Amino acid sequence: MALEFIPGTGIPDLAAALGIARRAARPNAGVLFDSWHFLRNGGALGDIAGLAECHVVEAQLSDRRTPAPGEEYVPMKRRLPLGEGEAPLAAIARAMRQAAPEAVFSLEIFPDEPGDPDRTVAHLAETTRVCAPAHR
Repeated sequence: MALEFIPGTGIPDLAAALGIARRAARPNAGVLFDSWHFLRNGGALGDIAGLAECHVVEAQLSDRRTPAPGEEYVPMKRRLPLGEGEAPLAAIARAMRQAAPEAVFSLEIFPDEPGDPDRTVAHLAETTRVCAPAHR
């Protein structure tokens, strides 16, 4: 069981998810860390250290550009391939590896246009290799 925090819900941030996971104290339950939600909610790198206290099931990474003031949040949009935005993903990945070495990393990318699947996968593989060579 993986608990994902999502701003604007009853579990809005990493601290809330960690609190629930700690209170549940179940060996088959943990937190799903999503860099998009973490950054959208103003998470700081130091917050990631708290993940050492609970099981991290998965770490989803996607790049992003900081929205303009007042820009509307659109779910499942603007999640960019690694290196195509301005998120500090290398620093997040390093902090994650230190706090939760067992975490499985994945990409969660929502292209605006689906395009050719083979080209999309090749592009994602290349951007991931370029941006996260230590995590291959």
